[in-house]
Amino acid sequence: MALFFLTCLMAALNLHASQQNAEGTGDRERDTCAAHAGEPVPEYRIGSQYSKPSPNSIHLFLSMHRGDITRDNLIALVCKLTEENADEEDLYVHVFDSYKIASRFTFIPLGNGEPAGADRSLRAFFIFSRDPGEAYGLTLHWLPKKGQEWEHIYLGPPPPRPPH
Repeated sequence: MALFFLTCLMAALNLHASQQNAEGTGDRERDTCAAHAGEPVPEYRIGSQYSKPSPNSIHLFLSMHRGDITRDNLIALVCKLTEENADEEDLYVHVFDSYKIASRFTFIPLGNGEPAGADRSLRAFFIFSRDPGEAYGLTLHWLPKKGQEWEHIYLGPPPPRPPH
């Protein structure tokens, strides 16, 4: 179970290290939601959700069909969820290829709330943060094929907050 948590932590550390390289993109790609405006969003199901009131943050655990987990589909999904949650301070989305696992996931910071097989079913995760000291902006981490390296795609700064 701790493997899943460690996988997420390692990917976040890789991202942080690559953000330190101001000269290039390091081990991540750059893209924007604007470049993907109007693209269809694949079907997905929210299995479980955890909200934290201060600062406003949401953790979503969702599933998608394996065949729909592509770079472009994930970017379209990230952009949609970012727009829908623009009021939040932070948004964390974990994408699994199993609804059963996504629905049984309970967020416990040390990874003790993971159902069996979570580490094998995790295909992507997305971080949206307004904290300039952390993983600021919109960042997608995805696993193109099991056994390959994680790909990191930086999608720019967080969206503006909607007017109230």
